[in-house]
Amino acid sequence: MGSAGSTIRLEWAEVDVEPTDGEVEAPTRDDVRAIVEHLAACETGFVILAAGEGDYIQAAAMGGEGLHVEYHEPAGDGHFQIAEEPVSAEDAAAVFLAWLDDRATIGEHADWTPMEL
Repeated sequence: MGSAGSTIRLEWAEVDVEPTDGEVEAPTRDDVRAIVEHLAACETGFVILAAGEGDYIQAAAMGGEGLHVEYHEPAGDGHFQIAEEPVSAEDAAAVFLAWLDDRATIGEHADWTPMEL
């Protein structure tokens, strides 16, 4: 599991038909899967799963064609994105769930490339 004592937060927003957004503290695996899979079909929007400042995985909609997915390691150790885009709803949900289960092993669950910020 993630770091002891940290509270995981799921937030999202999309504006395809009308603005929709939300936030869930301590989301379930079903919460995460449902939001990530929904966002993949949206024209615009984002989802963030965070454990604190600088410790998160996030995705942005790519015009209804899938997602751009990236994660940031805590303490500024690195910012990475999945190398091949767009990422499918299924693959993005799997990576988000892997992060939820054990953030320390996220690098093993996709082909990540460092991002220049």
